[in-house]
Amino acid sequence: MAQKPRGMHPEDIKAFICKTWGTLAAFSVAKGRAPAAASNTIRQPPYSHPMAQRP
Repeated sequence: MAQKPRGMHPEDIKAFICKTWGTLAAFSVAKGRAPAAASNTIRQPPYSHPMAQRP
């Protein structure tokens, strides 16, 4: 199992995104990614690097 990176708690990240964008899917689509990309990024560390690299 992959180690969780240190930093913000996943629920804090989700809360911030939902307060700003409404839903995780809306945030992902606004960033040009698939609707599930933000959810996958928060849940699974290997997804975070490609999502972070996107402008």
